[in-house]
Amino acid sequence: MISFDASEIANWADKPDAHHQLPELARRLILATCPMPSLIDMPSGGSVTRPGWDGVLDVQEDNAWVPAGASAWEFSVRKDTENKANEDYAKRTAAPGEVDPSQTAFVFVTPRKWSRKTKWAKEKRKEGRWADARALDADDLVAWLGAAPVVAEWFARIIGKLPDSGWTSLESWWMGWASMTNPQITPGLVLAGRGEAVNALRNWALGEPASYYLQGTARSEAIAFLAACAHADPD
Repeated sequence: MISFDASEIANWADKPDAHHQLPELARRLILATCPMPSLIDMPSGGSVTRPGWDGVLDVQEDNAWVPAGASAWEFSVRKDTENKANEDYAKRTAAPGEVDPSQTAFVFVTPRKWSRKTKWAKEKRKEGRWADARALDADDLVAWLGAAPVVAEWFARIIGKLPDSGWTSLESWWMGWASMTNPQITPGLVLAGRGEAVNALRNWALGEPASYYLQGTARSEAIAFLAACAHADPD
């Protein structure tokens, strides 16, 4: 397990790339802790400049950081956290676009430390303009990363806490590869029509130690097949 301190995340927020990477961090955490979202539209990188919401999500089950049902997300690395939260809240409340506020939770995420986040969210909920209001800060991200070790490994490399040695876990590789599409690629899609190959790999994995060779049209295809098998058959 890789542990983080809220100060590490707050310091990362000062880096130029944090603005582009924060939505990706949230997206990875959501995919790691929320089973099968029915909708996740959370662009990162250069796409963060597109107009509209920073993220739109719909999940069946909630957790400590993600509300159940529909939610609309705003991200910011600005130091004047509450001012930015109020600006985004006012702007999206006045013009929510295709989002229905009465059926949607408003979520604001900052990698800064924000002591008034709980009070701010409570005040917004009292207004009754949205189905729910949430605010997540550096301390919440620390706890969330603790529940998603694969994402924690990825983030540790992003902030320089873990050197990039050229290796990564199979789970971390799969998350990065599968999330390149929207909706993300599922293990079933990779394994479709490959029942015989799946059984052969399973027999090898459960048998005596021995070498095993996978061949595909590309290296990534072979790795994806191995990762998909692991997802589809936890044994």
